[in-house]
Amino acid sequence: GRPESVIVAPRLAQLPNSLGTRIEQPVLEWYQPDGQTRQWRVTAQQGWIAADQQWVRLEEVRGTYEPKP
Repeated sequence: GRPESVIVAPRLAQLPNSLGTRIEQPVLEWYQPDGQTRQWRVTAQQGWIAADQQWVRLEEVRGTYEPKP
C-alpha cells in the first residue's frame, strides 16, 4: 500500500503498563494520495504515541506545508 503518514525519531522509549511510547525529536510526514509526494512535515522536541497507536501528542512543534504544484 501507499503511506499516508510516517513518523520517525532517533529515540523511542516504551512506557510501562501499556501507557504508550515516548518519542524524542520526532518527525511526522503526511503524504498526498499518491503515497510519494510529501504534503506536510512536522517536527517536535518530544512526543507520545498511545499504546493503541490511534493518538500522537507532540510538544514544541514546527511544521511546513507543501501545496500541490
